[in-house]
Amino acid sequence: MDLHLNTPPPLIAKISAALNNLPDEACFSAQSGVLVAISGGPDSTALLVALHLLARQVEFKFRACHINHRLRGEESDQDEQFCKMVCEKLGIELDVYRVAAEDVKAEASESDLRATRYDFLFRCAQSDGCRFLMLGHTTNDQVETVLFRFLRGTSPAGLSGIKSAHQMRNGIWLLRPLLTSSRSEVNEFLEYCGVVPQQDASNKSSKFARNFLRNEVIPLCLTRFPTLERQVERLRELVACDDEYLNQATGAVLNQLGGALRQSWSTETFSSVHLALQRRLLAQSFECREIEVSFERVQTVLNVVASAGSRVSRISLNQRWDVAVDSSKIEWIDKQAVVEDYHFNPVAVKVPGRTMLLQSGQVLTVELHAGHSPMQFPSRSDMEAYVDLTATSGHLLVRLGSEGDRITPLGMSQSVSLKRYLKSNKSSSSRNSRNNFLQTIVVADGNEVLWVPGVGLNEKIRVRENPTHHLAISAISADFVSV
Repeated sequence: MDLHLNTPPPLIAKISAALNNLPDEACFSAQSGVLVAISGGPDSTALLVALHLLARQVEFKFRACHINHRLRGEESDQDEQFCKMVCEKLGIELDVYRVAAEDVKAEASESDLRATRYDFLFRCAQSDGCRFLMLGHTTNDQVETVLFRFLRGTSPAGLSGIKSAHQMRNGIWLLRPLLTSSRSEVNEFLEYCGVVPQQDASNKSSKFARNFLRNEVIPLCLTRFPTLERQVERLRELVACDDEYLNQATGAVLNQLGGALRQSWSTETFSSVHLALQRRLLAQSFECREIEVSFERVQTVLNVVASAGSRVSRISLNQRWDVAVDSSKIEWIDKQAVVEDYHFNPVAVKVPGRTMLLQSGQVLTVELHAGHSPMQFPSRSDMEAYVDLTATSGHLLVRLGSEGDRITPLGMSQSVSLKRYLKSNKSSSSRNSRNNFLQTIVVADGNEVLWVPGVGLNEKIRVRENPTHHLAISAISADFVSV
């Protein structure tokens, strides 16, 4: 290893340029802690050596990290020893993580191994106080990634490839300063420096999809299309530029909708934007809720929104999340919260009209009642009631019970707390009476509860002569789709 070089190799200049062109928010400086992932292979070894040489010109702190998956027996241990030897010669601190014997999985997938690596690297960077984690991906990796995603199936965003700088959680940045350098440039640099890296024999096996692309598909394509790699990179740059613009446009619409995690969106606002933005809006909402994004799942929601009317369509997205759509709103329903907390935001009652209680899967129907009183009134345990709303403010809400709520039971002149009222009616067979009063659906006028469906009415809206309205709560009669 000869690192007493008179002329800095071009690779160092490319890395320096990459670090100088980071996003402003990354704030890379000489005081920034850097963790470099090294496998012992050509790319990561070249990155480590180049950073060591660059640090002579621009002083900054960095250390290295190696993960031994122990999947290749003696070869894996040789890689670890090589990394230790290189770091010792360069005077670089090295963290080594050896996967425990009981955790070694010979048939582990590429994605599983990648997840293990990234998790450990992130934890190392965090514990070492490093703001930047550097990986040795090259232009060739970029081409392989774009082709792999295209063949597997992806969105335009997926075709934008690997990001050169990406902010992870807790303010740690993932950097790939070799993305503008080819694998051949890496090998030339190592030869120039007199460094002989490790070679992973498993890379020659095409049983892994990425290896199959690298070893067989791309070389075959290059025999007929010699500019393939350059053309793929140009396509990636164009798509990445378009993707950046569309992300900005999507962000602007999300602000109008109230954000990706808002419980409900305006159907009108969502439907008014271009289909390309609609797809991205749904994808972002899915990702924020940890719902797997797929073309089929997004398209199903789009189809339902396109045909939305007064009838509610409810779609099951996964075990936890549903989405309910009608002509006024797109409602994200957390089934886990409905079961555990029975929580939803207050909803203004349409008088007369139908008020959708999408989180509980119900609808409150308020109808004007003309004529005489019915021959028989529903019992208090029923989910319907005839009432006289003349004495109310007219601004009614359906919500959960809250501290301070009071109700005047039928036949009484004084009000009692909702909590006491429900306790005294605990023999009722309704769902509400069995729940904590803070998880009870009520129809209220301010802090005055007018009706507890399935439990009873407030004396204030009791029918004395003829009812003015008929109230009924029922399950939503909806198209239900599971995707």
